[in-house]
Amino acid sequence: MKPSSLLRLSSSDFVMAAEAAALVLPVEIALRRRVSLDTLLTRFSATDRTGPGERHTIDVARAARLVRAVTACYPLGTCLKRSLILFRLLRRRGIPAELRLGVRTVEGTFSAHAWIECGGRTLLDDGMAPLYSTLPLSRD
Repeated sequence: MKPSSLLRLSSSDFVMAAEAAALVLPVEIALRRRVSLDTLLTRFSATDRTGPGERHTIDVARAARLVRAVTACYPLGTCLKRSLILFRLLRRRGIPAELRLGVRTVEGTFSAHAWIECGGRTLLDDGMAPLYSTLPLSRD
């Protein structure tokens, strides 16, 4: 995100972008330390410090664009890291969101992809979600 872009953000967008930026390092460290996805999802599912009014004013597509812009500044940004950050931002505000992981093989090459589903919308999937077989995530 260019510094000049920050000046054009609303205060709520600026807060969300700052939260996303603050989550980049903890997500990176957790994944490098091999913290399980179940543990991360449990930690990231909690709602906190937001009032009920804020839950309904978030444009989830805009939140996804902000996360994408913020994580584009980091060389190690992946679909999983972006999705975990968006998942946390949405769930923190009480918005039901689900992390989706998909796999596929094309011409013998295995690939995986992560995205968020929220309110019937698919976010951060780059239009690729339909090409992947979704894996079930075990949650206690």
